[in-house]
Formats: sequence, C-alpha cells, structure tokens
Amino acid sequence: MLRPGLDLSQAPPGMAPSAEQFAALDEIAHRYGATRIQVALAWLLGHSPVTLAIPGTSSLAHLEENMAAADLVLSDEDLVAVNKLA
Repeated sequence: MLRPGLDLSQAPPGMAPSAEQFAALDEIAHRYGATRIQVALAWLLGHSPVTLAIPGTSSLAHLEENMAAADLVLSDEDLVAVNKLA
C-alpha cells in the first residue's frame, strides 16, 4: 500500500507490508490499470460513505493519483482480497 522505494525501516515491528502484500496489491491494481496506492485508497473509501481519507502528497502527480482513487470501484472479490491483506 506504500510507494515503491519508501523506507519502512522506522515502521513498527510487524507493520511494514511484506513483499507478498505488495505483489497482491500490484496484481489487483494491474487489473484496473491503477496503482497500488489507488487500490488502497479505493478500498478504504469503500468501507463507508462517511469515510474520509487524508493521504499525504508531495507533488501534483501524487495528488492526481490520490484523487483518481475516488473513481475506482473494486469488485467484491477484490475487496475481500484486500481485506485479507489488511
């Protein structure tokens, strides 16, 4: 759910995503022509109509990527798959 190359060395023990989790998110993202960030945000937004995601962004490109996640609707199957990763 994090950007490739992000330093997770300061993540609490057991909290850093595994290579398997990244691979699963990448596979789902590929099906939608999206990024793993967009899949993660779409999953979060899909939990409740009153959920508010406040992702950090460091550039206009990241902002656009984050905003595009609002239009991404994951299938029930993919929602279950991401739930298992969380």
